[in-house]
Order: sequence, then C-alpha cells, then structure tokens
Amino acid sequence: MLGILIGVASLIAMLALGAGARRDIETRLASLGSNLLVLSSGSPRQGAVTLDAGAVARLTPQDAALIQTQVSGIRRSSATVSGRVRVKHGNRNANTTVQGVMPPYAQMRAMEPTIGHFFSEAEQRSRSRVALIGMTVAKSLFGDPHTGELTESPLGQTMLVDRTVFTVIGLLPEKGSTGWRDQDDLIVIPLSTAMYRVLGKDQVDSIEIEVTHREQMESTQTAIDQFIRKRHKVGDDQEDAFRIRNLSEIQDTLTQTSNTMSFLLASIAVISLIVGGIGVMNIMLVSVVERTREIGLRKALGATQSTILEQFLIESICISTIGGVLGILLGVTLTSILGASAGWTIVHTPDALLGALAFSVVSGICFGYWPARKAAALHPIDSLRYE
Repeated sequence: MLGILIGVASLIAMLALGAGARRDIETRLASLGSNLLVLSSGSPRQGAVTLDAGAVARLTPQDAALIQTQVSGIRRSSATVSGRVRVKHGNRNANTTVQGVMPPYAQMRAMEPTIGHFFSEAEQRSRSRVALIGMTVAKSLFGDPHTGELTESPLGQTMLVDRTVFTVIGLLPEKGSTGWRDQDDLIVIPLSTAMYRVLGKDQVDSIEIEVTHREQMESTQTAIDQFIRKRHKVGDDQEDAFRIRNLSEIQDTLTQTSNTMSFLLASIAVISLIVGGIGVMNIMLVSVVERTREIGLRKALGATQSTILEQFLIESICISTIGGVLGILLGVTLTSILGASAGWTIVHTPDALLGALAFSVVSGICFGYWPARKAAALHPIDSLRYE
C-alpha cells in the first residue's frame, strides 16, 4: 500500500507541476498576442551606408498603413519604436523603457488598460503627450517606497519623460517578468509622440502585423516580403535588408517543449507507480505462501478456483485502491504546500486525479492476478499438508 501511495502521490505531483508550467506558458504566450509577424530592419552589411548599397530597409509608419491595405489576410498592424528614458514625478524618478505604438497595438498585444483608456487615433495624429504606464513604473512613481503599494491613483497625474510633460491616461495590465526582462517596467505613448517629441527618430524599429487566420501565416509572410522588396527596391540577393519573424513558430516550439516536459515528468511518476505495483505483487505472493493451509481448507469445504481467484484479486485491488486514495490526498497536499511556498503555479485537473486512481486500481488487478491465479491453482490436499 505504501508503494502505491508513493507512486500515486508522485504521479499527482508531476502532473500538477506539468499542468502548472503549461498554464504559465500559455498565459505568457497570450500576453504576446496571437498570429503575429514582426517586420524589422536588418543588419547592414559591412561597408554599406545606404539602401542602394545593400544596407537596410528604413521602415516608416506609412509602411505599416500600406501593409494593412495592400496585403490581404491582415487584421491589424502597428509600427513601434522604443528607447530608454528617465521619468520623474515630484521627487520620485526612475529609468524605464518607453515604447511608441499605434492604437491597434492594444488589441494585438493584449495591452488594454485595467484602468483608464488607450489613446485614440486622433491623439496619435496630433502627437499628444499622453501615456500608459506599467505596474512597475506606477509603483516607482506613485507607490509607497517600502511596501510598493500604490498610494495614489496614477490616472490624470503628470510626469516628466526626458523633460517632456506627459499625462497618465491608463494603467497597463500586469504581464510579469520573462527571464531578465520586467514586462511591467514600461511606458506606452503614441508612435508620433515617441518619434518626434521624445526619441527623435525618423524611422520605426519594427512593424507588428496580426494575421487574420493562423493557416495564412506563411503565405502572408511571403506576401509581405514581396511587398517590402518592391516598395523599398530591395533585390532578392539582399537578404539582410529586413527580417520577418513568425511569433507563432516560437509559440508552437514553447508549447511542444512544455508538453514534452509534462510527458517526461509523468513517465517518471508512472515508473514509480509500476515499482509500487511490483511491491503489491511480491506481498501477495508472500501472502499466498503464508496462507496455503487456509486456501486448502477453503477448497476442502467447497470453494472453487474462481472463488479463490476472486478473493486474492479483491484483496489486491483493495490494497491498491486504498493506497491510491491516500496517494491522491498526499500528492494534492504536498503540491499545494510546494506551490504556496515556492510561488509555482500548481494545477490539479479532475482527469489527472481520476487517472491516477484508475491506474492504481489497474495496477492492483495486473500485479495481483498472478498471485491470485497461483493461489487458485493449489491442490487442496497438498495445501492442507503444507507446513
């Protein structure tokens, strides 16, 4: 029973950790957006100074607008620029990243503010000095320096972004950290404002494109490639002039990796459960030897082979089932404690719990059948004479 208990508890823990990791990845992928292509300028070749000499395609906001109207299968597009800036409010200041985007960016990247609103197309055209801030920036400028909790609402407040006054119109949803990068350490402002009032850029860093259907990703990517080459007069031999990244491929790779890890974790747990089942078989074989005279007595009183077989199978199934139930309770308890203490995402699904219990019952049947069959095959006279 202890062997089955440990095996089931391990299986529950591994499946819960795997499901939690998968949910974390899905949440992070959802924050990136779906069906996205990212068009960016390439790396200039050595010695190249202009596009005609084989340098890079200088992308502009007009490219983003034309791609959406000239290339079929595109739902939204947004040009983006970014840079490091210093922000200040009162006597509080911080260094952060400013990102200039277009209004469709909110839907593309799941960046709809939790409070306030995203800037409009009119504010984008007029180079309005409005900003949406991430939670890290909000806590730095409007939070308690000791607890980190917001002490005042950032909405309507003004702040300096590299000596330019901006009004906060929204608080971005929390995205968390990915590796070394804090996704909440961010300020989002209109693209035109970022280019001409803050960063002083005359070209965009990248253009993010949302494709209508996932099945059209490759064909749309090819169409964008051809459009940019024609618009910027880029030859087919100039492969470094610009790059198009398919974020869906990255998402698929991460999802497949997560599924593989979950499978490996579950496989390890299943091995421990099989070891527990072998323990049940060994104990039942010992039980048959120890109860040989009892088996002979039952047969002498009229018990059939099927009756003896059922008796030992029931005992084996009971041992495995009780061990499985206790293993489920232990596994759920331990993983809940582990998740709370380590801050990991733990997901217990009904399918995993029922599957672990079913596996323990099946183990009892499979590993208990041989001892039960051996007990049923004993001759009553030989059994009674057994010492």
